[in-house]
Amino acid sequence: MHDYDDNEAMQHSLIVEFVDLVDSSTSDGVPTFSLIQSRPFIKFWKHFIIHKWEEDQQDFLTVFYGSHICQIYQRDCTGMMMSEMGFGEALDMVKGMNKEALDLKKRIYATNSLFWKGEEHKVFHQVKMPLLRHGSINEVLVCMTFD
Repeated sequence: MHDYDDNEAMQHSLIVEFVDLVDSSTSDGVPTFSLIQSRPFIKFWKHFIIHKWEEDQQDFLTVFYGSHICQIYQRDCTGMMMSEMGFGEALDMVKGMNKEALDLKKRIYATNSLFWKGEEHKVFHQVKMPLLRHGSINEVLVCMTFD
């Protein structure tokens, strides 16, 4: 286990606003897919990534990649497995954070740069949390923004 609870991410205004909305809309802090489709969450969709755990492949399938994320990465990774997304040396770290959020049903806050792409100047802040869909939690909702 790692302590990813980064203060910079926890205090970023967009993430604070998103987490406050989740907390005021849920009893246990775990949003449902239908909840995040509601009007108050629309403004955050461009910052969302949704990863679905695929047990047989021991990998995450990217089921949604918001437009802001597409702009930063200069591509849409919807439909790609996490191992195909070009994380390089960061893959185990990213996959580990997602698994921890999913398995422990907890939020993980992180701030980092796109160092694996040689773009240390691009700093991001994110919160990862479990997402409930069709009665089970096997997806991770990421809200990410860049400085």
